[in-house]
This record gives sequence, C-alpha cells and structure tokens, in this order.
Amino acid sequence: MSCRSRYFENLAWRDLLISYYNADPRMRWSVAPKPKMADTSYEADGDVGKIKNNEIFFDAADARRFGKDVFFQAHYGTANHLGRDWVRRELRASGLRVQDFEFEEFHFSHIDARLTPVDEGLAFYTGFDKPTKAMFELFKENDWNLVDAGVRSDCRCRGDNCAPGIHLNGLVLAPRVLCVEAKESKLISLLREEGCDVIPLPFSAAYPFGGALNCFTLDVYRQGPAAKSYFPTLDVQAERQALQEEKEMEARRAALLKDFEPRVAKSRRISPQ
Repeated sequence: MSCRSRYFENLAWRDLLISYYNADPRMRWSVAPKPKMADTSYEADGDVGKIKNNEIFFDAADARRFGKDVFFQAHYGTANHLGRDWVRRELRASGLRVQDFEFEEFHFSHIDARLTPVDEGLAFYTGFDKPTKAMFELFKENDWNLVDAGVRSDCRCRGDNCAPGIHLNGLVLAPRVLCVEAKESKLISLLREEGCDVIPLPFSAAYPFGGALNCFTLDVYRQGPAAKSYFPTLDVQAERQALQEEKEMEARRAALLKDFEPRVAKSRRISPQ
C-alpha cells in the first residue's frame, strides 16, 4: 500500500475474508505491516512521487506470478526494496521464489499494467514500459515469447489514473483465454493472432478510478500446478545459491566453534548430615 487515500480500503473486504477463513481450514490469512505513510516516507512530490526505503511499501499489483516464481517490481513508484524483501520472506514459506523484474525507464505504474502472461511460454508487455535486456534474455533462454502489445487505445478522460499499458490489465480465465476491454481493438487482434480466445467486455468506464479488469477482480481459487517452475535456469541458480548459503553457514559455525571451550558443570557438594 503506497497511497494514503487507500489506507482503509481493505476494510471493505473484511467480512468476505472472514467468511472464507471460517469456510476453509486451509486458508492462510497473511497481512503485511501497514506503513505509517509519513511525509518522510515520500520524496518531495508526495503521493505522486517516488517512495523512500525507510519502511515497508508495496501493492499486490507490484507482483506477477509465474508458477513457482513471482516477478516483483521494487522501485517503480508503489513499492520499495523493503516491501520486496517482506514478500520474499513471506512467500518463501510456501516454496515460492521472488525475482526482481526491471524495466528500462521509471514510470509510475503497477506491473499488471506492464506485463501480462496468458499461457506457458507467452506473455505481453507494453511498448511504453520495455523490459531490460537482461529480462528479455531470461525469458528467451527459458522458451518464453515476450510480445510488444503497444499502448492503450481507449481513454475516457485526460485525468484518469491509468498507465499507457492499462489495456494489458485483463482477466485471464484459463491458458490463452482472457477478458479484455472491448474498445482495445488492436490488442484483441494481436491476442487472437497469438491463438488466444478473447472475450471483449466494455469496462473502460472504470479507467478514471485507476484500474481495469485485473484490478477489479481477485482469483480466490486456482486450478493447475501452482508450484510448477516455468524457468529452469532459475532452478539451477537457486540450487547454486542454496549450496553457497550452506557453505557460508558451515563457515560461520566453524568460526563460532573456534577456541570454544564448553563449560563443565561443577560437581555438586553434599553437606554432611
């Protein structure tokens, strides 16, 4: 959470979450620490400027999940490194890995208006927020096709709070099946060329409120291999990192045990009767 105006937004869903919690004993309810949102938490421009790294900041829309890996943007206006680290530690308990996703330039936007996966091996990005060369290489070496989807076509008013990539903020229902704003004809044509089943929905009336189909929905139940890895090179990297961490831990243990002399308990004296 990075905008002061949204501080109490979560209360609107409290009763619904309680009903889920009571209905499903498998449900885990994890809540991030709320930031103070003091003036010192922001740069000079306040809410519309960059946030500092002195407390935990992030929005759920700063992350995109690809099976076992969650790609996170840590410094693009709504999240910081402390926020990314909190998410990384929290999701590690569920066996998920959090990876940094980088773009060539800074633009104030969530990642769900920049990058949208629609199927294994196929994702779209907005030309306004081009991923870095390293990101393209990572996706290519893992057999992913990143397609430039340009920028939005529809604009309800000049003062809306949506990024140029809001047209990518669709609702993916199944592999290559997704709901998209009906007026985004260029995107619909591109998706169909890539073999997607597109369901056009008139939803751009919500743009002035700062969101689209993905922002206004939440998939509570999912089907499919939740812990599947779609990035084999990251598996290799994780194995190497685990071995390195194990070696470092052994070295720390050895350093602690060096010149260590265990304390021997003194013999207990028994006083004469």
